[in-house]
Amino acid sequence: MGSSVDVNKRWSAHKRDLIRQKHVNTKLQHHVDKYGIDDLLFTMIVRCGKDDIINHEQFYIDIFSPWFNICTRADSCAGVLNRGRKGMPPWNKGKTLTEEHKRKIGARQQGENNSMYGRPSPKKGKRGNPNPYKGKTGRYSEETLAKMRVSNQRAWDRRKQKQQEEEDYLCRV
Repeated sequence: MGSSVDVNKRWSAHKRDLIRQKHVNTKLQHHVDKYGIDDLLFTMIVRCGKDDIINHEQFYIDIFSPWFNICTRADSCAGVLNRGRKGMPPWNKGKTLTEEHKRKIGARQQGENNSMYGRPSPKKGKRGNPNPYKGKTGRYSEETLAKMRVSNQRAWDRRKQKQQEEEDYLCRV
């Protein structure tokens, strides 16, 4: 199941990737590897306007639950792992980067281009690194702090109750 504004281009891209054994959908790729590209049938189910594409696709995904679809939502593939290169070596295995290439990579990662720009270090708060939020007020509202205190107290109470039940059980045995 899929949707596109240019259907012929979409089908051509699927067929090209499947023939080259580079398709991101491993289910579809395995099927073509086993039965061939001619075993697939590409057909148009419904023709609609650009504004209705996603709604129609989601409708048909919900009705048919197609085997080859790896995405359960028409507008997102969130939660779907890309298994296209699983088991394959990294692209740069065995290659040596030149000093110029290393310098360019480093330059691209500087300042605002860095994915961690403006964020606290992930090491902060771990052994040997102080927590960046320790002692800071205003991070949580008083209402949230009260809820957290109640939740923590319940957790401690459950632990104590479980420990007491274990002790009672051991005494009976």
